[in-house]
Formats: sequence, C-alpha cells, structure tokens
Amino acid sequence: MGSTEQFEPNFDSSLLSETTFVTPNADCSECYSILRNVQNLNQHNTFDFIDSQDSFDILDNHFVYCDQNNVKLLHGKGFYPYSCMDTFRKFKLKKLPPKKFWVDKIKSGKVTITEGDYEKAKLIFENLYCRNMGDYHFLYLTDNTLQLAYWFAWLRAVCLDSYSLDCAQYLSAPHLAGDAFLKICHYDLELLTDRNHLDLAEEWFRGGMSSLYTKRLCTPNKKYLERFDDTQKSTCGLTIHANNLYGGFMKDFRLPLSSFQTDTEVTIEQVLQTPDDAEFGYIVCVDVDYPDSIYDAHEDFPLAPTREPVDSMWLSSYQLDLLEERHLPKVSNCNKLLQTLYDEKDYTLHYVTLNNYDRNSLKVSKLRKVLKFRQSKWMAKYIELKTRLRQAATSKIAENFKLMNNSAFGKCRESTRNRVNAFRVRDERFLLNHKDKFKMESFKIFDGNMAVVTTRKTKINWVKPTIVGG
Repeated sequence: MGSTEQFEPNFDSSLLSETTFVTPNADCSECYSILRNVQNLNQHNTFDFIDSQDSFDILDNHFVYCDQNNVKLLHGKGFYPYSCMDTFRKFKLKKLPPKKFWVDKIKSGKVTITEGDYEKAKLIFENLYCRNMGDYHFLYLTDNTLQLAYWFAWLRAVCLDSYSLDCAQYLSAPHLAGDAFLKICHYDLELLTDRNHLDLAEEWFRGGMSSLYTKRLCTPNKKYLERFDDTQKSTCGLTIHANNLYGGFMKDFRLPLSSFQTDTEVTIEQVLQTPDDAEFGYIVCVDVDYPDSIYDAHEDFPLAPTREPVDSMWLSSYQLDLLEERHLPKVSNCNKLLQTLYDEKDYTLHYVTLNNYDRNSLKVSKLRKVLKFRQSKWMAKYIELKTRLRQAATSKIAENFKLMNNSAFGKCRESTRNRVNAFRVRDERFLLNHKDKFKMESFKIFDGNMAVVTTRKTKINWVKPTIVGG
C-alpha cells in the first residue's frame, strides 16, 4: 500500500446524503432509508459555547498526570479527519492523514483545515502520547466531551441560580423555558375554560408579516453623492435593524392574564378608545372595510393580513408560466399568509392592533364578538432577567438566552390539538382489530413482526396560556 493510499476513503460520497435505519428485529432482511438534504446543516463546535479561558478546569483535572503545557493544546477547537476515517482498520495508522484528506464531503467537498490548524493537530498527536489514529480518535472525543461537560455544568449552575431549576431534568430548552418563565413571573395565569373563548383565541393565531419594500430600485439623492441631482427632491435611504422582537413585545406590552369573559355590552367606540395600558383589554371579531381612497397609500404594505389559499386568479402570468413549466397544480389548499386590500369579514385581532388600523383609516363596519380580560406586563420580569444574562455572556452561549425568550412565547401558544398517540404493535390481530376504529390515524408496517400505529386523541388537556401566543 502506498504512503497515501492507506488514507483513501472506501465509500461512495453520494451515501453521505442518506441515513439508514434498521429495525430492531434481528431477522429483518430489509432496512429503510430516509433521504435527507444535508446541504444546509449548521455545524457547531463545542468550543463555540465555552464562556472563557477559565473554562477548562474539568479538562485539566482529567489530564492531571500530563505535562500541562501539552494539555493546553487541547484548550480550544479540536480537529478530526471525519471523511477519511471510514473503516476500523484506519485506527491502526501510525500518523495523521495528510492535509489533503481533511475534506468536508458534506458541504464544500474542499479541504477545511488550515496549515496552522494541521500543525497543531500534529503537535497534539505527538505530544499527548498518541500511538495511532485510534488513540487520537479517543483523545479527540475525550477533549470534546470534557469541554461540553464544563459548558453543561455551567448552564446548570446558571439555571439553578436564575430560576432554581435544574436543566438536567428537562428534555429540551423550550421545556425549560416554559417552566422558567412561569416560576420567575409569580403570576397566577388563568386558563381558558370556555370553548368559545378558546376558538376565538385560535382564530387570532395568524402569524406576523415580514416584508421588503416592494419597489425594486430606490436611489437616494443627497448632495454628498456623486450622482446628486439638484433639480430633484433630496432623499436618503434608512436601514433599520431590530432584534429580540419577541422579548421586546412580551416585556413592553400588557398581556392577557385572567378574568376572561364574553362582553356583549361594550361598543366599538369604547374598544377604539381603550388605551394600550388599560387594566382590561379585548380580543375582538369584527368586519373591516378597506376604503378605496387609501389603496395607493397602502399598496406596498397592506394591513390586516389573512391566512387562506391563494386563488389562481391572483397569480401573475410569470407565476402561471412557472407552474406550468414545473408541472405543478395552479390551485392549492395550503393556507398562506396574505396581504390584500380586500374587506375582511369575521376578522379576529387584538384591540391594540385594531386601534392601529383605525388610525390608518381602515373602517370597522361591524363588531361581532368581544372577549374581555384583565391584562398586565406579567412577563417583563422574565424577559429582563434573560436580557441581563445575555448581556453578561461573552460567547455564543448568549444565543441561548435569546432563544429562551422565543421558546417562552412558543410554549404559550403550544397547541395539543393535533397531537397523536404512537405505539409499536407486534400482534397482527391487534392491528386488524383497531384499523377501523374512529381514532385510528395511520399505521406503517416495518416488517413481518412490527408496525407503528398512530391514533387520534379523544381528549385534549389544554394546560397552556394559549391566548398569550396570538
């Protein structure tokens, strides 16, 4: 075998886009493959989350009998030739693969290690007693595991100090966020117990619109520009960047809290005159008229977006030609978030949003339903805590605090309506007996001895403050 042939990969690179799952049955002769698009994977190294250079105590203590100057080589990002190490026999190789074999076959297909990083990897191999690639492999795993152990220990300490909650007891960050904001806020949130109130709250779920200005070209005209035209009006471009939008809204706005009741006495004038910081707020169902006189002013960003299928009559000739070229149907039942200038019937929204529409000349023609509730800035304490933690962080761990804000919002609007029960079946008679039951959702046979069955839930335990997540 040549000097570099021993490092040559022994697999087809096309297999990198396929993940194979084999059923637990030892007699199974089939396997099932799920093709996955791996081009957009976000890869993170454990070192990205380390908070400071004092974060390697666990690592240093593990290698206490080694020269600490050599152990410091492990302080930082590790390097590993993933694509090259495709067979167990390569663990017996006595040296690192040449640099040309450190290739990222999943993304770029190019060499990903720099000359400096490659030299550092060789120093680690030589100075930390690696007899072969097997030793280097386990050293790399140990290094990453101990760095991650520090990060997780640090996160547990932060969670215990900030929320008196142990993150090791939670399956996910949203699960932790859901308990954390309830514990920190110290408010008794009232749940919706009336089906009509719940239906109205779910109709309010629509999503937000994020759009670019529809003009294809905007040219500023200022005197300090080379192309300044003094015969034209002076104009400039403004770039606005906003972050932590979820957190800002949950901190600064009064959110539904308790005392939910249908209000049949209130008038549309009273709703429109209610200030944003009033003790009681409203979710209303109204008919909204879009006057012709404001079409031109609103054509770039129409108000009152809706969720509905796109009618083929609304498509441009270019879109229709594209659908025909790709053999796609012109009609879809999939709901899209649309901005139109149409009048809206039975439109559900928060009263603060309705006040904004009224100030921008939309007309409310009819008030159909009103849900009244006590409101408060009850989530402000939690958001302020996350903001302080984020400001104090010195690494990518700060991103976790921002996502915890988003997760808190997501847990509020979490719906259990579409959840199903899934269980494994190994008895064919059981499957046949249940396949026609009304709650049967679907089933998939994996082999002659096992199938997975999903069934609809017959009861829903609604324990989330759903109305907050509109």
